[in-house]
Amino acid sequence: MNITENIINDLMPAYYSGECSGDTKRIVEEYFQDHPEFARQSRKQYDSPFADKALPLLKAESEVKALKSTRRLIKIRSSILGLAIFFSLAPFSFFHIGNQNFFLIADRPAEAAVYGAIGLCFWLVYFGMKRKMRIL
Repeated sequence: MNITENIINDLMPAYYSGECSGDTKRIVEEYFQDHPEFARQSRKQYDSPFADKALPLLKAESEVKALKSTRRLIKIRSSILGLAIFFSLAPFSFFHIGNQNFFLIADRPAEAAVYGAIGLCFWLVYFGMKRKMRIL
């Protein structure tokens, strides 16, 4: 049977991982003996497959800085969410003055509208931050 370079290339992952049978290992090693240049190139490729494609390494300081920045943004976003919920629900609150109870939206609609507008602003900021963080 004629063993071609394509067949050996198909067998290389199993050969270098040690998952091939003894017969396959023998066939590959015989092919290496007959073709020493191919053997040298394949060993070089499988010894360091990413040698020519070096990945940029981040310094530990920059990773810590990125983590702290992300934590800070999440805390700010959480605070803005809390304020948005508070100001959105404030117009529906009750308050007590003297001996009377008041429902803010019914008895003081102007103040309720201010609270609602502030709540709307916080919601816009919150969703803007959420979208920006998703894009990053």
